[in-house]
Amino acid sequence: VTVILGTTPGYAPARNWRPLYGSFLEEGHILNRSRVIVLGLTPARRLFPDVANPIGRTVRINGVPFRVIGVMSDKGGSAFGDYNDLAFIPLTVAQEMLYDARDPRTGEPLVTGIMLQAARAEYTDAIVRAITETLREQHRIRFQDEDDFAVLTQFELVSIFGQISSVLTVFLGALGAISLLVGGIGIMNIMLVSVTERTREIGLRKAVGARRRDIMIQFLTEAVLITLMGGAMGTAAGMALASLIGPLSQGEVQAVVGMDTVILAVGVSAAVGLFFGLYPAWRAARLDPIVALRYE
Repeated sequence: VTVILGTTPGYAPARNWRPLYGSFLEEGHILNRSRVIVLGLTPARRLFPDVANPIGRTVRINGVPFRVIGVMSDKGGSAFGDYNDLAFIPLTVAQEMLYDARDPRTGEPLVTGIMLQAARAEYTDAIVRAITETLREQHRIRFQDEDDFAVLTQFELVSIFGQISSVLTVFLGALGAISLLVGGIGIMNIMLVSVTERTREIGLRKAVGARRRDIMIQFLTEAVLITLMGGAMGTAAGMALASLIGPLSQGEVQAVVGMDTVILAVGVSAAVGLFFGLYPAWRAARLDPIVALRYE
């Protein structure tokens, strides 16, 4: 669903976003309450798939016609959405037609946000302080009361996204650790059962000259091979699922599996087999050959 923003001519320069065709909103559109619209690439292609330049065409919003005066250039997207899936109309038109939100005290139309661009990065803190003081004064907020608005900078947004990413990383790491622990315990149990079932085989090998080290290497090798096969199958399944992300998202998201990731996954699988296979291998190596040969 395309998001329709009511805005002013300063939005495009503040976002460093230029029109691909036509022009962006002008002051005259705001003052005259002109029914014009600027489309992002996504709605332009969705509404006019066979038209390269839809300038002058008509788009209806709630049954009201709007004339297309511009199409924005490709802004790209992220995990939080498609920035191209936007459309822009004059702020005054949006306040009267789409978003009838007014201040209960003054009756003036409200806005959901104001976007500013600092001339230089070092001016950011001073601008934030000036904005905060101005808004507190206009909102008649007393000294001891909290703000009824929020001022966010790009640095704070990056910090917030970094914190979210860190939490997700810890959460996924915990899930992975639990999975490895459960899988390792399963491998250890399988190998212990294998040692019990092959007790006579172990006794026979020791009787013909096999040393404890030979028995340990045998069972450790088997444990590592089992986990390597599981890791290879899991990696192949992951790569297959990653290759499906592109077609399912219609090319908007591309998942790439690097060779370092494959090596890490297979290496961790082998390490799990080696670690959890130590105890079964040690038990097999410690068996008394005479007792093992008499085992039924």
